[in-house]
Parts: sequence; C-alpha cells; structure tokens
Amino acid sequence: MRASVGGVSLLNIFIVFFLLITFLLTGTVMYYKGYKVNSKIIESIERYEGYNQNSAQDIDRVLSSLGYRQSSNNNCIDDSRCYNPNYDFKLTCSLDTKADANNSETINGRYIKYTVTTYIFIDLPLGVGTIKLPVTTRTNPIYQFKGHFDNAEGC
Repeated sequence: MRASVGGVSLLNIFIVFFLLITFLLTGTVMYYKGYKVNSKIIESIERYEGYNQNSAQDIDRVLSSLGYRQSSNNNCIDDSRCYNPNYDFKLTCSLDTKADANNSETINGRYIKYTVTTYIFIDLPLGVGTIKLPVTTRTNPIYQFKGHFDNAEGC
C-alpha cells in the first residue's frame, strides 16, 4: 500500500512540473513574437523616416505575413489617434528638441520618437474571454533636417 501512495504523489509532482514548463515555453514563444512584431514595425518606421504612406504599406505587409491579429472593429485602441485601423496596435509619437553644437548648420535641433505598443492576445477557453498583454518599444530619434520636415507629420 505504501508504494502505491508514493507513486501517485510522484505522478502529481511530474504533472505539475510538466504544466509549469509548458506554460513557461508557451509564454516565451508568445513574448518573442510580440517583440518581433514591434521590431518589424519600428524597422519600417525608421527605414522610411517616420510614419508615412510608405511605412504604412510596409507595416501592413509585415503584420499580415507574421499573422498578427486583425482588428475586429475599426476603432483605435485606447482612443488614440488611428494610424492603422486594420490591426490592434498603438503608435504614438513625440516631438522633442536637442541642441547639437557640432552640426548646427544641418540639424534643426528637433527629432521625433515613436512609441509602438503591440499586444499579445491569449484566448481563454470556454468563452471566458481574451487577455491582452502589452509589449512596448521605442524608435531611435528620427531627426528633422532643415527644409525636409518643417511640420512633424503625425505629431
């Protein structure tokens, strides 16, 4: 009788350990995908020097190829400005100034930084609902040169 009781408890420990490792690996893969989506969006914004028509087309292409969740409604998340209503992500930009004594002839002293927030969606079974976990990253400063970006497009 003693051997059977010990076997059941050992089996319970093994099941709990297996479930913990499974949840850990699943979470890691999902978080990796969230950061991959963010880095691709930021790469596109930096390549086209801000959010414009070219970067919007590239972001659409990247998000559809990565299988990112399309928006069920065409409203913006958190009542933010709607950059791309087809996908559930949030894009905000901030205009900042920076003094540059070395290159004051070419740099206007202003730059834009974009903040991208994508979401990891976890659909719970039995119609319980969906959990949204935000993943936020920032772009490098996108400088505004004299005569090119006098008005910060999108800010």
